[in-house]
Amino acid sequence: MKDDEIIRQARERMDDAIDADRENREEALADLDALCGKQWPDDIRTEREADNRPCLTINRLPQFVRQVTGDLRNMNPAINITPGDSESSEEMAEIIEGLIRQIQYKSDASSVYELAAERAAQCGFGYFRVRSDYENETSFNQEILIEGIPNPFSVYFDPASRMPTREDAEFCFITETMKEEDFKKDYPKASLVSVDSDGQTDKLNHWRDGEGGVVVSEYFWKEYKDRTLALLEDGSAVIDPVAPLRIMRTRKVEVPTVKWAKISGKDVLEGPVDVPCKYIPVIAVLGEEMPVGDKVVRTSVIRFARDPQQLYNYWRSAQTEMVALQPKAPFLVTIKQVAGLEALWAAANQSNAAYLPYNPDEKAPGAPQRATPPISSSGMQQEVMTAAEDMKATTGIYDAGLGNRSNEQSGVAIRQRQMESDNSNSVYADNMAKSIAYCGRIIV
Repeated sequence: MKDDEIIRQARERMDDAIDADRENREEALADLDALCGKQWPDDIRTEREADNRPCLTINRLPQFVRQVTGDLRNMNPAINITPGDSESSEEMAEIIEGLIRQIQYKSDASSVYELAAERAAQCGFGYFRVRSDYENETSFNQEILIEGIPNPFSVYFDPASRMPTREDAEFCFITETMKEEDFKKDYPKASLVSVDSDGQTDKLNHWRDGEGGVVVSEYFWKEYKDRTLALLEDGSAVIDPVAPLRIMRTRKVEVPTVKWAKISGKDVLEGPVDVPCKYIPVIAVLGEEMPVGDKVVRTSVIRFARDPQQLYNYWRSAQTEMVALQPKAPFLVTIKQVAGLEALWAAANQSNAAYLPYNPDEKAPGAPQRATPPISSSGMQQEVMTAAEDMKATTGIYDAGLGNRSNEQSGVAIRQRQMESDNSNSVYADNMAKSIAYCGRIIV
């Protein structure tokens, strides 16, 4: 394709990708805000703080995410190679696996896999990629690298793709923001037009001039060529056969070619070039996905625990406020009992005096006593406990899975309860395993 056709196609596809996934991304941002402690609506927090009312944030959400990500880290995943047909051999599989083991070691691949899976647990999606680069500045030899993509919001996939690895996608974008001076230096002939808003959110017009930065994108897409597949007399198959091969039969096939280019909203900055692979080398690690009509809803570990967390914060704040507003429990005394000792008794609530002397009073036998201390509301305490239980119910992770003491007494019963928590979130481990297998196919 010509450059102007690439840009036109990329703009249309970026529009489709953003519109299709807008709601999932907005919810994902809300997940990350909640994990970081932003759990009060802005208007309510402002109102309470203006009235000097407590606005507590007791963040219980990270413990649920860590329970899932901790299990993922314990998996220590890696790529294994096995022969796939009669033309393969165990020896060749071992050679390829050794090469891939070196690639994983040099790329610190386990950390890359874990980062993508953690993003999936935190906000519903994470990504990593496979690429090649020169070994060093004095070599023409290239090596394969596995790299993480720290910001999952910078990746946009074909909304028509449905596989959890997104290997069926027809296109993919990876955006990044460049400073204007760096952009002008690297691409002096290009115009300052962004391909996306800022790689963080889609709330702004994603086709706009950069303000303080220019967003460029790596654009991957597939092109198909009609080819002829021939079955030969010996049972083998070849593409586009030529004489004098003895052909038994033929059929038309579409052979994909993956293309790559770096673009802005108006120019092709680098490329296009062919990617030496039939797959787009960007791998998704996703949370749970549920088709709802024509849309797909993607969730994280704590998506449905955000509301119970807000309730927990509210009732703990209300409980604190109610107790704080009650007066401190005073001493019940007669005037004669504190006569001449008023200063000591006046400071009784502020000091840690070892003793408080008093004057005996025959009309009030016995020592002075405190009044009934402030009492917390049993109803509020019940709401606090209910909100805490709701967080466990919505995540599927209960006391045994969190390391808390529960009703189980035997080790077998405790392990069984922990397994139930793991099973309720097994989609994250399963999707990570599928993504690593797909990464292996890309490398091979």
